Amino acid sequence: MGCGDDETAPDFCARAAAVHEAGPVFPDASAATPRPSAAAVAALDALRDVAPDAIVGDLGVLLDTIEAIEASLATGADGDRELPYDPDAVDRARLRVLTVVDEACGIQLDASGPPTP
Repeated sequence: MGCGDDETAPDFCARAAAVHEAGPVFPDASAATPRPSAAAVAALDALRDVAPDAIVGDLGVLLDTIEAIEASLATGADGDRELPYDPDAVDRARLRVLTVVDEACGIQLDASGPPTP
């Protein structure tokens, strides 16, 4: 799917750019703010609304993971708890989303700086 392939592609690329501009969805744990911003999560959710079928489920995995992490952090449990998600599933979903967005829109969601469509 390229950005001109169908009527939803331009909206998909615009929303992918909004995800990029909102900041990292999964910031590095050593970052000053190791949690995604509300804007990043909202932009990712909006991207799911117009995403190709091939990655709608992957975006759901990412959004569900963010929600599970936030819920786990809200409980204030100690660091010995089990991860509230499957890291391998998240990595696979993340890679598919990054690949589709890069191929369709030329936007590297995992890169810093402004998007380069």
